[in-house]
Amino acid sequence: MYIPENYDFQPLLTAFDEWKNISYHHKYKNNLEYNQALYLLNLSPFMEHDTILLMESENISSRVGCLHYEYYQDMVSLENKLTAISDQIQCIVGKPVEGSILHRIGFGNTQNPSLSDYADGIDTVDFLINV
Repeated sequence: MYIPENYDFQPLLTAFDEWKNISYHHKYKNNLEYNQALYLLNLSPFMEHDTILLMESENISSRVGCLHYEYYQDMVSLENKLTAISDQIQCIVGKPVEGSILHRIGFGNTQNPSLSDYADGIDTVDFLINV
Protein backbone atom coordinates (compact mmCIF):
# COMPACT_ATOMS: atom_id res chain seq x y z
CA MET A 1 0.00 0.00 0.00
CA TYR A 2 1.40 3.39 -0.96
CA ILE A 3 0.53 6.25 1.33
CA PRO A 4 1.44 9.94 1.29
CA GLU A 5 4.13 11.19 3.66
CA ASN A 6 2.79 12.32 7.05
CA TYR A 7 -0.27 10.10 6.67
CA ASP A 8 -2.43 9.78 9.79
CA PHE A 9 -3.02 6.05 10.28
CA GLN A 10 -5.80 6.48 12.84
CA PRO A 11 -8.72 6.54 10.34
CA LEU A 12 -7.34 3.39 8.66
CA LEU A 13 -6.92 1.60 11.98
CA THR A 14 -10.44 2.64 12.97
CA ALA A 15 -11.75 1.20 9.68
CA PHE A 16 -10.07 -2.11 10.54
CA ASP A 17 -12.22 -2.28 13.70
CA GLU A 18 -15.08 -3.48 11.48
CA TRP A 19 -13.11 -6.69 10.88
CA LYS A 20 -12.27 -7.53 14.51
CA ASN A 21 -14.16 -10.84 14.28
CA ILE A 22 -11.48 -12.23 11.94
CA SER A 23 -9.06 -12.28 14.86
CA TYR A 24 -11.24 -15.01 16.42
CA HIS A 25 -10.49 -17.37 13.52
CA HIS A 26 -7.86 -19.70 14.97
CA LYS A 27 -5.76 -20.09 11.79
CA TYR A 28 -5.70 -16.35 11.12
CA LYS A 29 -4.91 -15.62 14.78
CA ASN A 30 -2.02 -18.13 14.67
CA ASN A 31 -0.57 -16.35 11.62
CA LEU A 32 -1.00 -12.96 13.27
CA GLU A 33 0.74 -14.09 16.48
CA TYR A 34 3.52 -15.89 14.57
CA ASN A 35 4.29 -12.81 12.46
CA GLN A 36 4.15 -10.59 15.52
CA ALA A 37 6.71 -12.85 17.23
CA LEU A 38 8.98 -12.76 14.15
CA TYR A 39 8.85 -8.97 13.99
CA LEU A 40 9.58 -8.68 17.71
CA LEU A 41 12.48 -11.14 17.59
CA ASN A 42 13.99 -9.40 14.56
CA LEU A 43 13.45 -5.97 16.16
CA SER A 44 11.48 -4.94 13.08
CA PRO A 45 9.37 -1.83 13.65
CA PHE A 46 5.65 -2.37 13.01
CA MET A 47 2.22 -1.07 13.98
CA GLU A 48 -0.17 -3.42 15.67
CA HIS A 49 -3.94 -3.63 15.49
CA ASP A 50 -6.29 -6.36 16.70
CA THR A 51 -6.73 -7.62 13.14
CA ILE A 52 -3.52 -6.79 11.27
CA LEU A 53 0.14 -5.84 11.54
CA LEU A 54 1.39 -2.93 9.44
CA MET A 55 5.05 -2.80 8.47
CA GLU A 56 6.89 -0.27 6.36
CA SER A 57 8.50 -2.28 3.56
CA GLU A 58 9.17 -2.08 -0.18
CA ASN A 59 8.25 -5.76 -0.55
CA ILE A 60 5.08 -6.12 -2.57
CA SER A 61 3.89 -9.35 -1.01
CA SER A 62 3.30 -9.68 2.71
CA ARG A 63 2.52 -12.49 5.09
CA VAL A 64 -1.00 -13.46 6.15
CA GLY A 65 -2.20 -10.96 8.73
CA CYS A 66 0.32 -8.33 7.64
CA LEU A 67 0.17 -5.32 5.36
CA HIS A 68 3.21 -3.65 3.89
CA TYR A 69 3.11 0.07 3.26
CA GLU A 70 5.47 2.53 1.69
CA TYR A 71 5.44 6.31 1.75
CA TYR A 72 5.52 8.41 -1.41
CA GLN A 73 6.35 12.10 -1.82
CA ASP A 74 4.34 13.05 -4.90
CA MET A 75 2.22 11.44 -7.61
CA VAL A 76 4.96 11.70 -10.26
CA SER A 77 7.44 9.68 -8.19
CA LEU A 78 4.73 7.15 -7.33
CA GLU A 79 3.73 6.77 -11.00
CA ASN A 80 7.40 6.24 -11.92
CA LYS A 81 7.84 3.59 -9.23
CA LEU A 82 4.64 1.75 -10.21
CA THR A 83 5.60 1.85 -13.87
CA ALA A 84 9.02 0.40 -13.05
CA ILE A 85 7.51 -2.52 -11.12
CA SER A 86 4.38 -2.99 -13.26
CA ASP A 87 5.40 -6.55 -14.16
CA GLN A 88 5.08 -7.46 -10.46
CA ILE A 89 1.67 -5.86 -9.92
CA GLN A 90 -1.64 -7.54 -10.69
CA CYS A 91 -3.74 -4.40 -10.38
CA ILE A 92 -3.69 -0.89 -8.95
CA VAL A 93 -6.60 0.05 -6.73
CA GLY A 94 -7.44 3.72 -6.39
CA LYS A 95 -9.27 6.70 -7.74
CA PRO A 96 -8.63 7.53 -11.41
CA VAL A 97 -5.96 10.18 -11.85
CA GLU A 98 -6.28 12.51 -14.82
CA GLY A 99 -3.28 12.24 -17.14
CA SER A 100 -2.07 8.98 -15.59
CA ILE A 101 -0.81 6.22 -17.85
CA LEU A 102 -1.58 3.59 -15.21
CA HIS A 103 -4.97 1.86 -15.20
CA ARG A 104 -6.65 1.91 -11.80
CA ILE A 105 -9.50 -0.24 -10.53
CA GLY A 106 -11.94 1.44 -8.16
CA PHE A 107 -12.10 0.50 -4.51
CA GLY A 108 -14.33 -2.55 -4.04
CA ASN A 109 -14.10 -3.60 -7.70
CA THR A 110 -10.99 -5.79 -7.80
CA GLN A 111 -13.08 -8.96 -7.78
CA ASN A 112 -15.63 -7.64 -10.28
CA PRO A 113 -13.73 -7.31 -13.55
CA SER A 114 -15.37 -5.84 -16.62
CA LEU A 115 -15.22 -7.49 -20.05
CA SER A 116 -12.21 -5.35 -20.96
CA ASP A 117 -10.21 -6.24 -17.81
CA TYR A 118 -7.74 -9.03 -18.47
CA ALA A 119 -5.51 -10.95 -16.08
CA ASP A 120 -2.00 -9.57 -16.40
CA GLY A 121 -3.20 -7.33 -19.24
CA ILE A 122 -3.48 -10.27 -21.67
CA ASP A 123 -6.63 -10.69 -23.74
CA THR A 124 -7.42 -14.34 -22.90
CA VAL A 125 -9.56 -15.02 -25.98
CA ASP A 126 -6.98 -13.48 -28.31
CA PHE A 127 -4.26 -15.51 -26.58
CA LEU A 128 -6.20 -18.78 -27.05
CA ILE A 129 -6.95 -18.03 -30.70
CA ASN A 130 -3.27 -17.45 -31.42
CA VAL A 131 -1.82 -20.39 -29.45
